[in-house]
Amino acid sequence: MSDAEPVAVVTEVDDVTADMVITELNERGVPVVRFDPSDIGDRLTFSARFGAGPATPAGLLRTPSRAANLERLRALYWRRPTWPHFEHLDTQDAWYAQAHVRHGLGGTLYALPGLPLRQSPLEQPCRRAQAPSTGRGPAPGPTAPGWPSSP
Repeated sequence: MSDAEPVAVVTEVDDVTADMVITELNERGVPVVRFDPSDIGDRLTFSARFGAGPATPAGLLRTPSRAANLERLRALYWRRPTWPHFEHLDTQDAWYAQAHVRHGLGGTLYALPGLPLRQSPLEQPCRRAQAPSTGRGPAPGPTAPGWPSSP
């Protein structure tokens, strides 16, 4: 793992626009970690820990060819990622697993300071985490298209 601060590119596998961005970043000598959330498992591992208070999440994101410390990411390019479906699980277990990936990975990326994200599927975990401190109640459940309101 390099000491340089990488850019995380979160996108689907066949994204020509992201490929052009990565090419430009490579030409400028900027390290890149590209991944798709649907790769979670064998092709993407992720660990994070949060401290008490407004601490920055710390952890590691690892693909087969790259690794990055979450606290060292310089930027996050969020473009058309896909989420895992867990076809091998029954419906309720798949919903549970999908929600954990969305809230665990998505929520942690959203919580990284200085990396603006404004995609609605990622806002949910952050709003839930902020609810007690703002005095507002928790946000409603997942809002991504095709997700049931409750399992």
